[in-house]
Amino acid sequence: YIKTRTMCGIFACVECVGSVAGKAWHLKHPLIERLKRRGPDLLQEAKIPCGNLNVHLLGTLLQMRGPATPQPQQNKNGDCLLWNGNVFGGVQIESHENDTVKVLELLGGQKDPKEILATLSSIKGPWAFVFWQACTRSLWFGRDVFGRRSLLWHLPTSVGDSLVLCSVGLYDPKHMPLGYWLEVPATGLFQMKCGSEEHSFSDLICYPWMEGGICFQEEGNICAELSSLQTSLKSRIIKNEGLQVPFPPLNKKLPPPDFSVRTNPLKESCSPGLESSVQVAKKETDIASSGADSAIAQQLLAILQQAVETRVMRAPPLDVGKESLESASTPRNHASTEVTAGASKSPPVDISAAKGENVIQGRARVAILYSGGVDSAVLAALTDRCLDDSEEIDLINVAFEQTAIIKPGPIAGPQKNFDVPDRKSAIETLAELSSRRRWNLIQVNVTLDEVNRLRKEHVSHLVYPLCTVLDDSIGCALWCAAQGVGVMFGDNPDQGKLYKSRARTLLVGIGADEQLAGYSRHRTKFRSSGWKGLIDEVEMDIKRLARRNLGRDDRCIADHQKEGQFPFLDEEVVCYLQQLPMWSKVDLSLPRGIGEKRVLREVAAILGCHTAARLPKRAIQFGSRMAKLSGSSNNREHGSDISDRLLPHPV
Repeated sequence: YIKTRTMCGIFACVECVGSVAGKAWHLKHPLIERLKRRGPDLLQEAKIPCGNLNVHLLGTLLQMRGPATPQPQQNKNGDCLLWNGNVFGGVQIESHENDTVKVLELLGGQKDPKEILATLSSIKGPWAFVFWQACTRSLWFGRDVFGRRSLLWHLPTSVGDSLVLCSVGLYDPKHMPLGYWLEVPATGLFQMKCGSEEHSFSDLICYPWMEGGICFQEEGNICAELSSLQTSLKSRIIKNEGLQVPFPPLNKKLPPPDFSVRTNPLKESCSPGLESSVQVAKKETDIASSGADSAIAQQLLAILQQAVETRVMRAPPLDVGKESLESASTPRNHASTEVTAGASKSPPVDISAAKGENVIQGRARVAILYSGGVDSAVLAALTDRCLDDSEEIDLINVAFEQTAIIKPGPIAGPQKNFDVPDRKSAIETLAELSSRRRWNLIQVNVTLDEVNRLRKEHVSHLVYPLCTVLDDSIGCALWCAAQGVGVMFGDNPDQGKLYKSRARTLLVGIGADEQLAGYSRHRTKFRSSGWKGLIDEVEMDIKRLARRNLGRDDRCIADHQKEGQFPFLDEEVVCYLQQLPMWSKVDLSLPRGIGEKRVLREVAAILGCHTAARLPKRAIQFGSRMAKLSGSSNNREHGSDISDRLLPHPV
C-alpha cells in the first residue's frame, strides 16, 4: 500500500499585473483559516509570473501517511501541481512513492491535451486538482467524474478581474459578495491558456467526460451550463477521446416478457429472512446455512470488500499530525444520554461545563457514519473483515434534539430527547456486528441552540454557494457527525463517557441509492413507467451524481481534518453494477425495505446483518431528525426551497 499520502486544501488565482480590481491573491487571508482546517500540517505557496498575469498557488496539507510532502509540488520544468485526491489504482505507484509527486511526474511529461486527459481519467479514486503547465502556459483544473472532492471557482466578470479556485468558499460581503463562488462543474476538465502580451486570458476550454464517442452528460446541458456563467471569458467545448468515464454504460436490457411469472434468480438465491415480511419464503433461516447465496451477491460482496480494504488499509496511524488534530475542531457542548437497547433513556447528564476535560481520545484509525441502515451496516461488516481484531472501529451516529419530554419525579421538567430513528436502528443492528471487536458507537447529540450556533459559524460557509433547505439539513448533519464527539454507547468500560474520534478516514455510504434504486421516486417511476422508466431514472441519477453535491459533503467532512471515503462509488463497484441488468439488482414489485437495493440487502444478509437488511431507506436528514428540527419534514418547507437559516442568498 502507498506509504506516503496527503490531503490538500487548494487555493489558486490568476490575476492581472498591477490591476486594482485584480488583487485576488489577498483573498487568501480570509480563506486561510478555512483551508487550514482542512490541512493543518503544512502550508506552502508559489508565485509564477506569466506575461501580464501572475499565477498564485497555495496548498494546505493534511498528512495521511509518510513524511510531509508540501504542495504545490514543482518539477524542474516549472510545472506545478495542487492535488487533493487519492490514487487507488489506474497508475502504478510503488510503496515508497508519494501520490502527488507521481501524478506530477506523469502530467509533467506530456504536452498533448489528449495525453493529459487520458492520464487523469485513468486514475481511480476521488480527486480535485490545479495544474500549471509551464510549456503551454496553461492552467488545468477540475474534479473526478463523480465530483467527490470539492473545488469552487470565481470567473472574471470584467477587465482586471481574476480567476480564483479554492477548495472552500466563504461569504464575506466586503471581498466575496453573494454569487462570488460557484461549484466547478464535474462535467469535464478545464484548461485556460494565459500570459500573452496582447491578451491576459484566453478562452476557457471545457473537455467533457466522454462515454465512447459521445459526451457522458448531454452536450446541450453542458453548453447551457457554460453559457449561463457570469464571466467575461469566452468558453468553448472540445470533445477529446482522451477523457473517458471509468465505467461502461448502464445495462438497459429489459426483463423477458414472462419475467413476472418466472422465478427471479435474485429472489431464488436470497436469504429467506429477507422474504419473511412479504411471505415470499416458507420460513426464516440463516443465510449462512441456506447454501443459496446468489453468484451476483457474492461477486458484489467481493468487489465491495476490495473497495473498503483499499480505503481502510491506507488509513493513517494516529500519530500522524497528532498535535494539529488535537486542536482542530471548535469544541461543542454535548447533551449526554445513556441508552441500552430496548430500554428507555436515563435522564441526560449535563456535561456542557466540561469544556473538553475528561474527554476520551479515540484509538480507532477508521470511523464509519453509522445509521444502522443497510449501507452503513455493510460498510461496518466489511471493515471488520479488513482490520485485525485488536483494532477498534468508531461508529458515528448523529441525532438532533426533538420535542422535550416532560417527566415527573425527582428530575421533573423537560428532558432533552434524542430518540430518533437512526439512533434506534444503530443500537439494534450493533448486536449483529462481530463480537470479537470493540465497536465504539458514538452518540453525537446536537441541541437546537448548538445547531443555530454551528450553522452560523461553520456550516453556512461550508455549504456555500449552495443554499437550499436540503443543503442546510445535510450540511448540519454531516458536519456534526464528522466532528466525531459524542457519548459512548455499548458494553465497554467507557459507556456513558464523552468520547472523541480521532480517525482521519470516515467511510460514508453515499452512492448506493443512486445505483440501486433506493429513493422513493424510483418506486414512483417504476409504478408509472415500468422497468424502462426505472432504468431511465437510475441512469439519470448516475449521470448527475456529480451534481448531487458531493463537493458540499467533502467540505463539511474535511473541515474536521477527516477524509470522506465513498466505497459504493469505487470505480470497480460502479463498473460491476453498471453491467448488470436492472432486474438482477432490484425488484420494486416488493415492498420498501426489501425490493430496493435488493442485491445489497442480500450482501448484508450474507454478512450476518439480517436486521439492517430489512430496514427501509432513511436519508440522514430524516433519520437524524435534522429535517424535523429545521421544519422541512412537516410540509412547511421543501428540500429545494431557499433556506432562510443559511447565509443570505438571492432568490
